[in-house]
Amino acid sequence: MDLIAYNHHSLDGFARRSAKFRKLFSELCGSLEALREPQFPVQGIKTQLSEDNERIHIEYGAIAIDLILTMTMVGQITKGRVTVMVIKHPLARKPFKLDGFIFGHDGETDIPTNEEFGGINYLQHIALDLVLTVVVRAAHLDPESIPA
Repeated sequence: MDLIAYNHHSLDGFARRSAKFRKLFSELCGSLEALREPQFPVQGIKTQLSEDNERIHIEYGAIAIDLILTMTMVGQITKGRVTVMVIKHPLARKPFKLDGFIFGHDGETDIPTNEEFGGINYLQHIALDLVLTVVVRAAHLDPESIPA
C-alpha cells in the first residue's frame, strides 16, 4: 500500500465530498414516501436510513437488502458508490452482492436509462424505481445464482 500525503486543504476537500455524497444518498429516502401510501400497489416494503446516512435498509417479506454508500475514484474524480447487498434471503446462507452503481457530486448515476424513464438517471428521480428494482430482483432470484 502506498501512503497518501495529506494536507489541511485535501482533508477539507475530502470532508466536503463525503458530506455531499451522504446528503445526496440520504435524500433517496425522502423520495420514497409513496411506499407508505395505502393505495401503493405493493404493500409491505419498508425502508430505513442509518444514522450515519451511509446505509439504507430495505425489507420486504423474508428479504432484507442494504444499499451501502462508499466512495471511489474514477480517474482523478471522487464519486459515490452504492453497493446493493442482499442481507437476508430464504435461499441464501450468507449476505451477497446483488449489484451496484456509481454517482457523481450532482447525483447523476451510471445506471443506463431508456426512453421509458426519459433518460433521467439522477438519484433524486430514480429512488422509487431503484428500490422497487432491487426488491423485485431479490425476490425473483434464480437459486443457481445465489453464492454458496
